[in-house]
Amino acid sequence: MKKIVSLILTLALLVTMCSVTTFAFAAEGDANVFVTGVKLKTSAATRLTGEESTIMLEATVEPSTATEKGITYSVKDGKAGVTVDTDGKITVSADAAAGEYIIVATSVGNKEDGTQATAEFKLILRAEFTDQLDNEALMTELKKDAKFAALKWEMSSFKLPQEWLKDSDLVKSIFGASMNYLVEGNENYDKDAKYDEIYVEYCRPSESSQGKDTWDHSTKITEGISISTSGWWKFRLVVKDGTDTSKVLCKSDAFVRYAEDTTHPVVELSSDMVKKHEEGLTSGVTYTVSTSLSYPDDSNSSSKTVTYVIQKKVNGEWVTIYDSVKREVTKGYEGYVSTSGVITPADEDIRADKTAVYQVVYSVVDSYGFHGVADSESTVEHNPKLELFVKAPESKGGKANAVLIWKIILYVIAGLSAVGIVVLLCIKPKQKTETPRAEAKSADKDDQTDYSQK
Repeated sequence: MKKIVSLILTLALLVTMCSVTTFAFAAEGDANVFVTGVKLKTSAATRLTGEESTIMLEATVEPSTATEKGITYSVKDGKAGVTVDTDGKITVSADAAAGEYIIVATSVGNKEDGTQATAEFKLILRAEFTDQLDNEALMTELKKDAKFAALKWEMSSFKLPQEWLKDSDLVKSIFGASMNYLVEGNENYDKDAKYDEIYVEYCRPSESSQGKDTWDHSTKITEGISISTSGWWKFRLVVKDGTDTSKVLCKSDAFVRYAEDTTHPVVELSSDMVKKHEEGLTSGVTYTVSTSLSYPDDSNSSSKTVTYVIQKKVNGEWVTIYDSVKREVTKGYEGYVSTSGVITPADEDIRADKTAVYQVVYSVVDSYGFHGVADSESTVEHNPKLELFVKAPESKGGKANAVLIWKIILYVIAGLSAVGIVVLLCIKPKQKTETPRAEAKSADKDDQTDYSQK
């Protein structure tokens, strides 16, 4: 009996524990996670009036684990012309008036303090104001710059006149009161504000055909334009919304200018050429003539053709031995230069005083037919000359010195030998005589006595 009671109590305890655990998890699962805020993917946009458009507003609550993730949308102050549906789709009607429209995204769930979280999306509707533009006044201001006023422009990196842009009131008087334009220094200027900006759109000569202009190029008016092709260029000024530069609010009439290159290219030897002039050529070592000249005052992007002739000093006179245009070597000088303009100096070209034996005379002509000059004030053709002396190879020079030393030694030995021979021939040899020791030995021999007979 006791065992049965114990078993029943044990089962009751287990059931009770499971029930408590289940209720605990249920209570934990039912705990509310409050909303802390609403996040918008995009907070602002600009549209032009007079056209119907839609914008899909993307909003989410934070945190992502919030119990209630729902969001409602509304137009603040109920301004007409702009509506938003329950999914956040904003519709702008064609008759909506210019101005600012605030769309409010509100969380369905509450924050911990019981209030709802909100985020605001700003829609700016702006009207084009091309009809307000005073094109005549604009051209008057631009033409105050003499360089702009000229019908023909030099090919360069060109900037339209800038002075008139420093006056906010003047700019507004030209483009119209609807323009939101302020420059630094104006008492109402806000460095963080996004004011309207003025751009230059242009067509290159090759991009306008049969009256169909392609205005594909655009840059801020304060930046330069590379006028790199000869011909008629077309320009116009456009005003773009400061918050969305894809929105063009105003366009000026087009104006044209003819661009050409009338500048003579300023030309001089490059640093590598100057170095080669100082180092000279080495006998037996080839040198390929370079055409990479230096253009210190190159203000245009015209391509340039560099040609040259190679000259050799013969009997004190410079003689042309190669022409790069004809790729032709003067007869009789094939051993000094190849048909590709490679110089191979010989030992006979070596000069102890480093006098130039070869020189390269360059000629430069740009794509518009203007030849190279020495400076921007000159009109006389300048032909840079690279003068080159010839030196002996270091190893060959050392060998020559060794040979010279041996020659001197051999000459000295030969000279001494000659002197010795002369001395031997001129001195008479003495008669052979016996030495005192030999005479004494001879006397002893004659004076020998036979003492054995006595």
